[in-house]
Amino acid sequence: MDYSGEDYEDIYLNIFKALNYIALDDIESAQVELRRIDNKLKMLEDKYQQEVEAFNNSGEETQVQLGADENQFHNDALARLLGLLMYRYEGSLDDARIDGEKIDEAFFLQSHLYDFPQPPMPNLDPQKVPVNFVIFTGRSPNKVAETYYIDSNNDVVYFTMVEQDGEDYLKNIAGIEDMYVPGVAPGFHMKIQFPRLFLRGSEVTEVKIAIDDQRYEVNLIEDMERIAQETFLLEQPLIVAKTVTRAIIKGISKEVAQDAGGDVIEDQVGGLGGLLLGVAFDVATDVAVDATENADLRISQFFPAYAHTAEIELEPGSYEIRVEYYGRNGLIYADELGVQEISSDEFNLFESFHMASVDQVVLGSQGKK
Repeated sequence: MDYSGEDYEDIYLNIFKALNYIALDDIESAQVELRRIDNKLKMLEDKYQQEVEAFNNSGEETQVQLGADENQFHNDALARLLGLLMYRYEGSLDDARIDGEKIDEAFFLQSHLYDFPQPPMPNLDPQKVPVNFVIFTGRSPNKVAETYYIDSNNDVVYFTMVEQDGEDYLKNIAGIEDMYVPGVAPGFHMKIQFPRLFLRGSEVTEVKIAIDDQRYEVNLIEDMERIAQETFLLEQPLIVAKTVTRAIIKGISKEVAQDAGGDVIEDQVGGLGGLLLGVAFDVATDVAVDATENADLRISQFFPAYAHTAEIELEPGSYEIRVEYYGRNGLIYADELGVQEISSDEFNLFESFHMASVDQVVLGSQGKK
């Protein structure tokens, strides 16, 4: 199957495309990318509300009714920061001011995503030449498989997990406990898997910028892995519900359809998972009842976990610039940017990154927000 990408990947692709256009001195194209981010965020909540509604209406006899979580991510501070810098560069100070206010709103209204001190905002009336830095650290989340088992009694399937509180996970995330499935007999057993996010973080605890012999502090502007987790939670109930539905249809198809066609299966299964029945009847009749419904663990491997920013005002001239990354035991890495010519006629935006991560497991689903 084609990989459509997670929602946060789709959003951050536009961030990095905008940075690429800035590096090519194509400010107009960079601004187009930022507007696309705003449009995608506006569409995000409606997207899953519609899919949840379609699932809930897919069968009359299923007792599984999903609830659509409200999207808590409406405003991206990193995108707003880039927009502010471009508007200021073009002399559109009123538009720059509006983006600055949007950054304030992001930290105030989305405090669960921006739960760290807000960095100082770029100066709209700099006395010297503003030099800006966007610095990335860590690695974006990975996916791991969470394993559950489906067993049955008369007309009922239920879920078990080796780990403690596995049933609570299904109840909290997808509203699934025991499921009424007409036609299923005792003895049905399948293993199923769901994806969870594995947050990898960063070994970097502090970033500094060295310009000639002077060092400057760098501030966090975006916890990108937390936003990845937030957007993943919007989709996860659907992932769980569809995986359970596919697994049950596979098993029941095998159980009741050895000598029957699709119409008989549909009569036995009732309305359960009508969203998927057409596909299941075509491909699942020879699947063993103890087969595994595997988790889709595809995910990008190249996004960072955190974004940092700094603005430093300098006199025009040549400066030796270095970005220093520190961990718990001191300096980890120094990114030598070399001697750079700072001019009031240039955009003066520098990027740097250090991608080493730490092993940190944070469940991608710890109850509904």
